[in-house]
Amino acid sequence: MAASTRAAPAAAQVDGSVGVGAGTVRYPGGTSFGSAILSPGVRYTSDVLVADLSSSIASLPGGDWAGLGLADLTAVTAPSAGGRQLGVEAIFAGTTVTRVGPTAAAHAIGELRWSGATWGASVGAGPSTGLISGALPVTAFHTRARLWWRPSGGLTSTTVQLSIEPTHFPDGWFTDASAGATFARGRAVVSLWTLARLSSTYASSAAGSAYLQVFVRPRVSLELGGGSSLSEPYQGLPRAGFVTLGVRFHHSPRAPPPTAAPRWAPLVPDPRGDSLVVRFRMPDARSVAIAGDWNAWQPVQLRPLGDDVWEGALVLRRGLYHFNRRRAGHLSPSARCTMGKINWGRVVLGGLLAGVVLNIVDWLTYGVWLKADMAAAMQALGKQPGALDSAIPLWVALDFVSGIGLLWVYAAVRPRFGAGVKTAAIAGLAVWFFVGLHAIGESPMGFMPERLMVTGTCVALVALPVATVVGAYVYKEM
Repeated sequence: MAASTRAAPAAAQVDGSVGVGAGTVRYPGGTSFGSAILSPGVRYTSDVLVADLSSSIASLPGGDWAGLGLADLTAVTAPSAGGRQLGVEAIFAGTTVTRVGPTAAAHAIGELRWSGATWGASVGAGPSTGLISGALPVTAFHTRARLWWRPSGGLTSTTVQLSIEPTHFPDGWFTDASAGATFARGRAVVSLWTLARLSSTYASSAAGSAYLQVFVRPRVSLELGGGSSLSEPYQGLPRAGFVTLGVRFHHSPRAPPPTAAPRWAPLVPDPRGDSLVVRFRMPDARSVAIAGDWNAWQPVQLRPLGDDVWEGALVLRRGLYHFNRRRAGHLSPSARCTMGKINWGRVVLGGLLAGVVLNIVDWLTYGVWLKADMAAAMQALGKQPGALDSAIPLWVALDFVSGIGLLWVYAAVRPRFGAGVKTAAIAGLAVWFFVGLHAIGESPMGFMPERLMVTGTCVALVALPVATVVGAYVYKEM
């Protein structure tokens, strides 16, 4: 079970991305090569919470489809004077493949952490469970000890991590020991990992992998990976080699790479009320913006004062910040934007996040709670119990489309009702009233039992507003 050790920023940040590519797809009992893989993801980072949500839909040979989902949530307390923190991590994973059936796994671990400026360590333990379609669930006791180090300085950002994870499975113990390093320099990010599984009950084995990510544009990266992975006993995933390649589109631009220490004195802004005023002389520029590490490197337009001087007012706490300037020979579209315009990038980002919520609710409702009822409904129509499994990738994609639609409605009504949870809930209820409620009217046709139609409609009454509220959390006007 991998865990994130990336440093959390002082201010909350949200980033989303969508990847398109091809590669090896692992599922219970085997592997296949996916010729077309769509993989959206969302990451939220703050000083107390890190949430990674990702999924993928893959086209397999023979017209089969595979869907995979992963949610990794980590929360920590504020550090004490000695650098100690209490933390908890929860990981949820699942797969579904045409004619194979779904699988799921869940891990929870509480841990005690110690951290310094460039290092950290933790020890923890918790339960793990797995479920494979057609088999009884398994439960294990999982422990973990980690050590990570981030040397400071230089043009290369490096993170080194070591971990050892003894796990008591139903038939005995096994221990996974891993070592990995991530190097980021310029436009490239390289990750190297090696993993060994030691056990007197199960066969011992080892694996290794390497990943390369190159940013060809601030928001576009090329990705290549390969290696081998150990078996995953909770979902029955086999030990196998793999290769992946693709392109990923990011919502937030990659921060400029670190440069050598400047030889000039830092810029000292002038105070003006509760703001700090900065001025630059930029000859022949018609548009100038400033971006820095205080706002995740999002450009903020400066105003011209004449004589090639540009000015901006910033509200910042006392401290040291890094910034960059952007100039253009003409006014960019963003420079002409006014408050109230729909931020389509945030609509898509929030919509993907809402889509993750909808997919989780649909899986719990139709893949767990009502699974037997759905199978009986298919048999009543003269079809196989798993006849709808082939449509799962389509429904997963439609949930993401629905999520984007929910966020579009929220953005459209936001100027009238105001930003916040109430408006997001209103938008979700409106979509349910005009779209979801219509499903009850289809029940007399007899395609599905009335109980299933009513139950699904009632679940949507809750799911649509909740998904809209979650997606609206990351939405901001332009």
